[in-house]
Amino acid sequence: MPSNTTFPKFEVDIKDLWTTREEEALVARFEGWYTELQKRSATREAAAMSKSFRLMGLPPELRNRIYAFAFQNEKKFGKRRSLALVATPNITRVSKKVREETLPLFFATTSFRLSLASDFYNRYRPDAEYKSKREIQRSGTLHIKQEVKKTLGFAGNKILIGNIDFVVCNAADWRSYDRDWGMQSDIAVFSARVRLDQGNVVVGMSYGEAANNRPELSDAIDEVMDDMKAVIEKFSGRKNFQGFSMRDLEQIVKTLRHQQKS
Repeated sequence: MPSNTTFPKFEVDIKDLWTTREEEALVARFEGWYTELQKRSATREAAAMSKSFRLMGLPPELRNRIYAFAFQNEKKFGKRRSLALVATPNITRVSKKVREETLPLFFATTSFRLSLASDFYNRYRPDAEYKSKREIQRSGTLHIKQEVKKTLGFAGNKILIGNIDFVVCNAADWRSYDRDWGMQSDIAVFSARVRLDQGNVVVGMSYGEAANNRPELSDAIDEVMDDMKAVIEKFSGRKNFQGFSMRDLEQIVKTLRHQQKS
């Protein structure tokens, strides 16, 4: 491949120089060496070109395999898998076309997690907004950082998420640390695990450690779990379902908000 070293450009013309026969012989040998170097360079270039390919000229299924390999080292959020922290994979910076192809694939093939909160103690209290304003504000929101929203905006409604875990704690226990590093198991009230496999959606609801420690909240917890599962199944039951949009996720998470009892 071409060197990054910068060399001076020059032409050899000795007809006006006072030279010896030995010096003229050296120049002639250099000219022959340089001519041979040009031939070797052309041969190397032709060999390199024969081994290269244009990414966008490959079949879509092969491009997707290449993207998948690139993603393996790009999931910097690691075991946390937090959707609230996800960064744009480096491969998306290659070109606008590559970004349009890779972002939807990245979100479709990755299992994410969202750490969420609900004010179980005051879910139906009419005066809850006055008694637990902070808890009300924490409840039923995605807690996604602004830079992540920008990332998600690159692909717009093409982003569909099929695999995600919703982990919910009581709003009084929620901290931004839970979003960034994963929720401590002892404060998790319940979780909803959603997996999409060849068009089939599996929804698993399970109680967390905190639910066992708060029997007085069992009714409220069950109602919230039922509400969330109903909305998940509503969206996943659509014809040709391929994943949840960001708007779908917002609607699912809204079930964690303060409710007016009918």
